[in-house]
Parts: sequence; structure tokens; C-alpha cells
Amino acid sequence: MTKLDSHVSHCCQGVLRMNQEVEVRPGIITKDAEGRVKCIPIYSRIVSLFTEHNELQYAVPGGLIGVGLTVRGSCIPPSWSYEPHV
Repeated sequence: MTKLDSHVSHCCQGVLRMNQEVEVRPGIITKDAEGRVKCIPIYSRIVSLFTEHNELQYAVPGGLIGVGLTVRGSCIPPSWSYEPHV
């Protein structure tokens, strides 16, 4: 599993909770052989919730919340790699 940090999202309804499974959309956007756009959602689990210096157990709409996610490495395109390119 790979941990993704520092991604900004907009959520306007519902409550986010620790260990909750979430679906990130549109996710990975690619084109098929015929040039049609294909969106593959990323399925993840919330591993951390933060606001400023406070760790949270849940988050409600309103304010800026940092959400730490864990996703399978196979879901991450090579262009997102943190490894230096030679």
C-alpha cells in the first residue's frame, strides 16, 4: 500500500471518519485506443484527519481538513511517482 498526502478535495456533504472506505472521483483519467476518455475511481481508506495542529476522529463540512489516504500502489500512475527520474 502507498500513502498519498497533500491532495486537495472538495466535499460538501456527509461526514468523513477514520478508517472509512472512500471513493475518489474522477480518479485516474486515461484515453482508450479510440481516444475516448475513461475515468477509473480510486478506492481508499482514511488513515488520518487533521485541521491545523489537531488530529480528528471525524470531519464535517466547513473548514479546511487534511485527509490522509492509503491506496494500492497499482492504482497510482507512473507519472505520480516520487522516485527521481534518470
